[in-house]
Amino acid sequence: MTFRRSSWLLLVFVAPTLSQTLLERAKELQKVPGNSGSSFDEWGRRYVDFLTALIWDDEFKSIRPRLPARRPAVVVRPLDDSSEGFESAHAGVDSIDFPASYLGHLFLISEVLGHDIAVKEGPLSIRRNPLLAAPFSNETLFPLLMPLDRSPFTFSTFEANQQFLIGTYADPRCEEQIGISGIALTLFVLTHEMSHIRYSHRVSRQGEHPRANEILADQNAFMILQELRNTLIPDAKNPLRKAFTVAPIMWLTIEAGRTSGVGHDDMTVRRDALLKLISQQERDEVTEMLEPDRSDLKLGRLQLTWSQLPKHLFLDGLAVDPSDLNDKVLLVASGEHIAIGTMVGRICYASAVVEGDVVETLPLSCVELHDGEVSELERLEKARAWFELLVLTSNDELAPKRPDLAYFHGEALHWLKCGRRIPASDWTVLSSSQQRRMKLWQHMGVPLGSWY
Repeated sequence: MTFRRSSWLLLVFVAPTLSQTLLERAKELQKVPGNSGSSFDEWGRRYVDFLTALIWDDEFKSIRPRLPARRPAVVVRPLDDSSEGFESAHAGVDSIDFPASYLGHLFLISEVLGHDIAVKEGPLSIRRNPLLAAPFSNETLFPLLMPLDRSPFTFSTFEANQQFLIGTYADPRCEEQIGISGIALTLFVLTHEMSHIRYSHRVSRQGEHPRANEILADQNAFMILQELRNTLIPDAKNPLRKAFTVAPIMWLTIEAGRTSGVGHDDMTVRRDALLKLISQQERDEVTEMLEPDRSDLKLGRLQLTWSQLPKHLFLDGLAVDPSDLNDKVLLVASGEHIAIGTMVGRICYASAVVEGDVVETLPLSCVELHDGEVSELERLEKARAWFELLVLTSNDELAPKRPDLAYFHGEALHWLKCGRRIPASDWTVLSSSQQRRMKLWQHMGVPLGSWY
C-alpha cells in the first residue's frame, strides 16, 4: 500500500549536534518509515531513545537536580506486546516502560495541538474544509476517537485516526508546529516518569500513584520542560515555544475527558495545579486555546437517534461505532450531513443541515433491503433518489449485492457522501469509463467532513 506524505505523522528527528537550535534541526524532517507496525515500533524506539539522550546530555546539566541520580532505562514495548486495553507509560524503580501504543496516542494529540497553535498564530493556507481552519481542541472529542480509551493501539488504528487529520500538513507552519508539539509532549511524559523515580514514588496496591505524587511529578517535569525550551528555542518571540507550555496542560485536559469519576477529578486537579505555575497572561492564553473555537459559519451540532442499535454506522462516509454515540451531541462542520446505518437485512438513512448551537436531531429511518429490475434502477438514478437506489443494490454490509450492480451501488454511495465506502470489488463487468468514475468517487470523500 502506498501512502501520501500527508498520511504520515511527520515529526522532527533531531540531529546529534546539540549546539544547533531546535529550529535548525527541524529542517531534518523524517517521516515514519515503511507501512507496518514493526516499522512504527523501530522508529518509535529510535525517537524515544534520542529524546532520552537529549534530556541527559551535558548541555542540559542545569536540570540534573530534577532528575534521578542515574539515567533510567527506557524500554519501548512493541505494539504486539501491549496487553488488552489502554496503557500509558509508567516508571519502575529504575526503569520506564513506554508502550509504542502510548507513543502513538501522544502523536495523535500532537497533531491536534500543533494544528491549533498554528491556527491561533494566524490563518492557515487550508481551504478544503472549514474545520481545518478552526482549532480542533475540545476535550469532549477525544474519547470518541478510537482507540484512545478502550482498545489497544495498532498500526492500522493509527492510520484510521489519521484520516481525521489529513490536510493539516498542507501548511508548512502547521507541519512544523506538529513536529515541535510531538517533541514537547514526549519529553514531558518521559520527564514525568523520571520524576517518579527521582522522588522514589511507589504505586498503591491498585497500581496507581497518589494524587499528590502525580502533581509533584507533573510540576517537576513541567519545570524541566521550560528549561529545555529556553535552551532549545531561546527567542522568546518564537511561536514554537508555545507547545512546551501548552502540551502538558492539553494532555491532562484530554486525559480528564477520557476518564470519569475519580480519574476525571484527578486529571482536572493536576491540570489546574500546572496552570498555577505560569503567569496570568500565559494562563489566559492556554485556557483560551483549550476552549473550542466555534462560529455559526463553521460549526454545528447534531445528535443521531434510532429505535434499534445499527450494526454499522457511517457519518458522511466515516465509520463510527454506534455504541459510542448514545446520548452524545456531535460537533460537526456546518452544512448537510448524512448518516447511513445497516442492520441484518435492513439499511437506514438520516440527513440534516446543521448550523450554529441549535442541536439538530437525526432519527435513523430503516427499510428492508429488496431487489429491483434494471428499469427501476435507471428510473431511480434519473430521479436522483439515491437512498432508494442504495436499498435495491446494497447488502447489509454496505457492499453491492452482485458485481453487475456495482456501478449503481457506487453512484448511490457517492451522492450519499459515502464515496469512501465504495469497495474495490470486481469491476470487470463495468466499462472503462465506469471504472474511472468509480475510482474518482472513491477518492472524492474529504476527511473532516465530520469531526466528532
